[in-house]
Amino acid sequence: MAEARQVGTLLQTGVPVEYTTASAVPGEVAQASMVAVDYDTQDVADLANRHGISVGEIMSTYLQPGEQLAGFGNGGSESLVMFLDSPKLGRIVRKVCAEDLSSVGWDPNGTGVMTPPSTKGGLQVDYLMGLPEAVRPYFPLVHNAEVRETDRGRKLVYDQSMLTGVEVSTFVAEAQPTPGVVRQLHFEVMRLLAERVHPHRETLHIGDSIGPSHLDKIEARLELSRAAAPEAFGQLLDADRIVINGREYTNIKGLLTFFRQPHVKEMLEPKHHALVMGDTNTENVMITNLDALLEAMAQPGRPEFTYDDIGLKFLDPRAIGHNSQGRHTIDDRMYDNKPVHNTLGNYDVMHGEHFTVAVSRVG
Repeated sequence: MAEARQVGTLLQTGVPVEYTTASAVPGEVAQASMVAVDYDTQDVADLANRHGISVGEIMSTYLQPGEQLAGFGNGGSESLVMFLDSPKLGRIVRKVCAEDLSSVGWDPNGTGVMTPPSTKGGLQVDYLMGLPEAVRPYFPLVHNAEVRETDRGRKLVYDQSMLTGVEVSTFVAEAQPTPGVVRQLHFEVMRLLAERVHPHRETLHIGDSIGPSHLDKIEARLELSRAAAPEAFGQLLDADRIVINGREYTNIKGLLTFFRQPHVKEMLEPKHHALVMGDTNTENVMITNLDALLEAMAQPGRPEFTYDDIGLKFLDPRAIGHNSQGRHTIDDRMYDNKPVHNTLGNYDVMHGEHFTVAVSRVG
């Protein structure tokens, strides 16, 4: 059965793409894919189960003739991420964003923190395709994108170049470098942003962005946590004070109230917005020249290397900014400060769940 195709736009982003309106990929594609690959490990089965799909269905639906499956990745925004060997493009990353592959239900018209995976993926494609030429070497290259209208809903499938190397978070966890090396890594991430990303699309900003871009999102995500586990998060979020590792702090509710004071917001409000990456946690920063980093670490004295020396590149940009999205994304440059969060607030420890929690109520 031939697939019916038409030219349309990628969700709401305006990117021209080819739509696939058939409900399934023809059987001969499935056969070719299955012959090429034998990838039935428990890890893959677990991943497939998490997405509510069988390994065979993954290969029959999302692989084309001649392609070979090389592995799977942990996708952001609950996308299905596959590493493929393509006869035309070599090793690529194929991402599938679809509500039926998610572990939770999504409103197809959701916005903000409830933006559904297919919409997020579409915005990311638009962001990457619309980057200024000078910025593109520091991000993956999108080869193609396709929206499939199927009997199980809309699916966004897109291919991008594969960045080889190691994520900064993985390198720090496994290599356990000295604090000086970690400091230099975080410094170079911030310098890369300041010199190569943030100078673009600079726009004079008038109005409130601290509220909608920062504080409102914090509150929305906390309420999602409360809704998911009200018994646990209700007490944690409603208390005025919180004791962590024996030290007492003002809890999140008081902090948000403090930051919403007009004189505090005025101090924090940026004068300009610019192009941002939007999600610079160190799982999204790749070291593509690990040999250069290891060589620098082996030298006596303070480690010396630059972002170009070690080939720093960014993965999974957020692609949603302040009143902007996709190829038009701009926001407060402070949105890219997660390396500072790592240094001062152990962000990677929290994000990677490298901790234990014992909760008790005081009084």
